[in-house]
Formats: sequence, structure tokens, C-alpha cells
Amino acid sequence: MGQVVIGDTGGDDSGVGCPIWKAEVCLVDLLSYESVKNSKTRSPPVRLCVETEPDGAYSLPALIGSLVSVEIKYSNHTFEPVDKDKKELYENGIKIEAGKRYLDNDFKDGECPLESFTCFLYLLCYLSDSLNPTVVIQTC
Repeated sequence: MGQVVIGDTGGDDSGVGCPIWKAEVCLVDLLSYESVKNSKTRSPPVRLCVETEPDGAYSLPALIGSLVSVEIKYSNHTFEPVDKDKKELYENGIKIEAGKRYLDNDFKDGECPLESFTCFLYLLCYLSDSLNPTVVIQTC
């Protein structure tokens, strides 16, 4: 479980920011990926993907004993863990163990790649003290 947000839009260093809706979040089975790299058949690694909810939240089931990594896709954006201490964990894979809960796997939009024009990102950001959505325009 976790959330995908726009980085630096939360007003503090918590990493909590405006949610990204409909980002694709995938668990990639790294053990199947390793067998693919060493195989001549080159079938794709096992992936399980969902889209984020309007609040940026996502939840994915994982098989006990698997070694997984998280990939996030949304347009041409790059993502990084909100908790920088977890970066190496995501790069090397998370071993799924019985009886453990895997919470707070939160990611933020790292940066928007620029081409020959300025990138604008229009998203709805729900203010915590209001039920009215606010349009947020972030330039990268």
C-alpha cells in the first residue's frame, strides 16, 4: 500500500503532496526478471499493475517468498521514494515475508523531463480542510 504524489507540493518536508490519479503502479517479480535475463526465450518478467485512485493511493497483492520492485508510470515522469532511506530497498527488491505488512510505500514525482517546451502538469489537489477540489498547475 502506498500513495503517488507530486513532489514538493505539500508545503513541508513530509513528502505528502498533491495526489497523482491514474498513475500505473506495478510490482515486478525480480526473481522472474533474473530468469528472463539469463534465458534465451526473453519472455517478460512477471508484473502486476494497478492504477492509483483519485487520492493517489494504490494497493497490490504480493506472493509470499517473492522478491519485488516497484515501477511507476505516468506520462514521461520519473518517480522516487518519498522516504529516501527506502531507495536502495526498492532498487534491490523487497522480499515478501509471511505475517508482514508492507505499508507507506509512497512515491513522489521526481522531475518532469523537458523537451523543447515547458511542461505543465494539471492535477486536482484536494485540500485537507475542504471538500472542494483545487486545480494545481505545476511547471517543471
